[in-house]
Amino acid sequence: MCKGTGKTMASSSSGNDNVSGRFNDEISQSRLRFQMKTALQNIGWTYSVFWKFSPQQGILVWNNGFFNGDFKTNEIGQGMEEELHLQEEMHEKRTLQLRELFESLSARGSSSLPTRQQYSLLSPEDLTDTEWFYLTCMSYDFRHSVGLPGITLERGNPMWLSNAGEAHTKIFKRHLLAKSSGIQTVVCLPFTDGVLEFGVTELVHEDRDLIEHITSFFVDLL
Repeated sequence: MCKGTGKTMASSSSGNDNVSGRFNDEISQSRLRFQMKTALQNIGWTYSVFWKFSPQQGILVWNNGFFNGDFKTNEIGQGMEEELHLQEEMHEKRTLQLRELFESLSARGSSSLPTRQQYSLLSPEDLTDTEWFYLTCMSYDFRHSVGLPGITLERGNPMWLSNAGEAHTKIFKRHLLAKSSGIQTVVCLPFTDGVLEFGVTELVHEDRDLIEHITSFFVDLL
């Protein structure tokens, strides 16, 4: 009787640990996305991605991100302050919609059925070129020293890429996608368990002060 009770208690404890682990992970993801949003809106860049290193696979995979670029909208113009607040909310919503769209498109190639939520997703026809770039990034992964994120992971130093659309495939595997979407500058920064990537449609030459400024937004998460 006592042994049975002990097993039940252990099982319950294990279940609580799993729930707690998932909850803590969601908090970490939310904090990271918030800092990505804050950094992007401060420097006026287009998108950010966190490539997390997977020890099991030995590669960097898409883990989190924020889209701060242009997108199609039918919203009616507001006052300046209201409009800025509305833009922040819309970018947050758009970021989540793009992730849901990617998961929906990925599910079409599997046996899993789309959820009810997925029926109200964006249509691919609704996307701008930069949104397509951000969306497509979710399907990429990088090994050590492969691509800009992989090189950053290997060297442990920030990497700055201007004219991303003209870069060699070995340096930037997404160069053709960048060229068609107008992404011109990409910066990768070493980060806990992976690499942070920032991109913008403007041509920006390497700026060490800007790198330090971006990094300052994530000090509390290190």
